[in-house]
Amino acid sequence: LNRLKNHPEEASVWVCSKRNPFKGRELPNSQQNVVSRPSMRRLNSKLEPQLLDYSIRQLPIHVACNSLFRCSPQQKKEVERLITRLAVVYPDGCEKPDHNGKLPLHEAIWHNASPATL
Repeated sequence: LNRLKNHPEEASVWVCSKRNPFKGRELPNSQQNVVSRPSMRRLNSKLEPQLLDYSIRQLPIHVACNSLFRCSPQQKKEVERLITRLAVVYPDGCEKPDHNGKLPLHEAIWHNASPATL
C-alpha cells in the first residue's frame, strides 16, 4: 500500500511475460532486441502488438485478485485493502481483461473476495 501511495501511476502498468513467436525464424532488424531480452518486461507501447505473443498480461489489480487464494485470513484483509485501493487509483483497470480474457472481478469472485471488495 505504501508503494501505491507514493507511485499511483504504477497501477496502470501491465505486467507481461512474452513468448518468442519467432524462435528459429529471422526477425526484422527493428525487432531483434525485443525478442532477445529477458521474458519479463513492461509493455512497450512502441512495439508492434502483432509481433508479440504474451503468455501473461495482467495489471496489478489482476495480480492482487489472483493472490487471494494463497492468503491467510489476515493476509486476505490486507490484499483486499490493496485491491480496493488499486480500483480507486486506476478505476479503468477494473474493465481491462487479462491474457485469459478475465476481468479482476472474475478473479475476485473465483477466489472468494468479500462482498465489500467486490
